[in-house]
Amino acid sequence: MKLVIVFVCALAFTQAQNSFVFTGYPPVQFFNDVILQSQAQKLLATPGFPLDLHQRVEEILTNSEEEIKNCDNTIPFWFTMRCLSLAVKKSSNQLKEIENEFNARLAAAAPPTA
Repeated sequence: MKLVIVFVCALAFTQAQNSFVFTGYPPVQFFNDVILQSQAQKLLATPGFPLDLHQRVEEILTNSEEEIKNCDNTIPFWFTMRCLSLAVKKSSNQLKEIENEFNARLAAAAPPTA
């Protein structure tokens, strides 16, 4: 009985390393496609989004994609997840800074209210 439990746990662990159990995405693809791409597309779809900020978003996505791909080379699964977490947090913070800058530009361009 213990051997069966160990086998099932080992099988589940190897499957968890290869893809997220609930999403079916490999972790690297999940963080890049689902999280960062959706956050960037939300910014880029904003009406009146300036070209210079658009280019900065594209640069962030390019750099983050490379950082995230480098995380896939780490051997232990927990280390891969830690690497991905740091890379996504860094890129997400950069995208948030761009969003804040865009909002500041909009506020500065708005006529003053009395």
